[in-house]
Amino acid sequence: MQYAAVTRKVTIVGPSTLSAIAAVIVQGLRHWKSKKIPIRSEKHEQLSKHLMAHNGYMQKLGSSLGIQLSATFNTPITELGKIDKERG
Repeated sequence: MQYAAVTRKVTIVGPSTLSAIAAVIVQGLRHWKSKKIPIRSEKHEQLSKHLMAHNGYMQKLGSSLGIQLSATFNTPITELGKIDKERG
């Protein structure tokens, strides 16, 4: 038992002490959970707001790029069609 207590840093306890330690750990975890949830909630709201704004900007960018790319690629395709008509 001395090896476990000193070398491995294990605490040897009886059933009543183990029950008390478990109750304290459970109470600490409940307290920790109740403190963590509101912080995550505020951070979640902030991140959500930023992500929604980013999504709006990306949609506008995609729309602008779509219009520009459509015009840019349609012109050469039309020219290729003219070449095919002249050869045929």
